Amino acid sequence: MAKASPKESQGPKTPPENSEIEALKQMLRDTETFIQLKNIFNNLTTPQGRKEQGYSSQVDFIETLKKETAGWKESDDKEAAKLFIEEYGPQAKEVKKPKPKNKVEAAVEDLVSSGELDPRAEAPTVEVVSKATDDVIDQSKETGQPITLEKYRQLIMDWFPRLAVRKGFEDRNTGKQYSNLDGNACLFLFREIFGFAKGTPAEQKYVGEEVEYVNPGSYKKGALNLDTSPGLHDIQFQDATFFVDHHGTESERQTSAFNILFEEFKRVGLDEQISPENRTALERLAQFVTYIDSYSLPQDKHWDSAWRDSHRTLYGVSLAYQNNISVEDLR
Repeated sequence: MAKASPKESQGPKTPPENSEIEALKQMLRDTETFIQLKNIFNNLTTPQGRKEQGYSSQVDFIETLKKETAGWKESDDKEAAKLFIEEYGPQAKEVKKPKPKNKVEAAVEDLVSSGELDPRAEAPTVEVVSKATDDVIDQSKETGQPITLEKYRQLIMDWFPRLAVRKGFEDRNTGKQYSNLDGNACLFLFREIFGFAKGTPAEQKYVGEEVEYVNPGSYKKGALNLDTSPGLHDIQFQDATFFVDHHGTESERQTSAFNILFEEFKRVGLDEQISPENRTALERLAQFVTYIDSYSLPQDKHWDSAWRDSHRTLYGVSLAYQNNISVEDLR
């Protein structure tokens, strides 16, 4: 028996019919129809591509193509489409659906991106900010979902690029600046209650090193000025600048910037996100700061006894040192 040659012993050859089928497939892959379908398929990996092509995902495209080609007449285009579905169908991907947004958060984003209520406009007037805030409050009531402190911090930083506060005094040794008790209480609300102090690095800087201390009656243009203004009362907008102050001609004796700010805090429903104990503590702090800042006494107190016992009471010490006392020192 003759031995097989090395060439003959290399294994079975591809059947002629398989080679012909592969050649036909390659011809279909080179057609304009197949190439167009492939380009559409590849474009569906991005949001912009899905928007341009009109399909929600690659899976959506494949399923739609299956239905459409079922009604096509027999042709090279149909064969190319059938081959495309066969080869690309198994690798088609569905788009992951994002986690549903809190309806209030979505409403806030709509307000932020809206041209009419854009908080980053050059002149976010009191009316604009008030309307935007009221809309969020209404949305919160309708959905039962409170606006988060995180979103409120975002809005504050968008509307007011800087914080400025009334300067109480400056440490000659360190150069560090301080506000009075009213200003410190306002900063305390931003830092500890709004949560800026434990927020992002940018939020921490916003209530830390970036805070500007201005002389009483002065202000930082374009900033949110706390406890200082050119003689204004309540929350006001003037000269492209916001103010929370109580030094206007119409201001009553027993008022404070902190109490105005705290009342706004409650109006927008943020007090619902803190414990009842902390709400009570803030109510008392608002009363205390107002008494100290206006040099007034609670109805059950008298000046003679308040002065006589001042060295032994929190009220007396705070009244004497209000320009360099922090809220933390009151704990």
